Amino acid sequence: HEKIWWNNSELYIDEMFVVPEMQRNGLGSRLIKTAEKYVKKYNLAGLTLCTNKYAPAPGFYRKNGFKDNEVISFMYKEM
Repeated sequence: HEKIWWNNSELYIDEMFVVPEMQRNGLGSRLIKTAEKYVKKYNLAGLTLCTNKYAPAPGFYRKNGFKDNEVISFMYKEM
């Protein structure tokens, strides 16, 4: 979904999942490419997401051009 940011809106990926038996066939990368086209079409700042750093997903996202952010902190409060 589009998320308002202080200098420009961005496309935030809330959830993205490819069933395990369909992984490693380029489907996830095609989904990312489709999201990138949307960002360009609507002149958004970029793509953002959160993922578990201990899962395989960070490597997938880095392979698709994402970078670890040094400016923004993801914070939570356990209850």
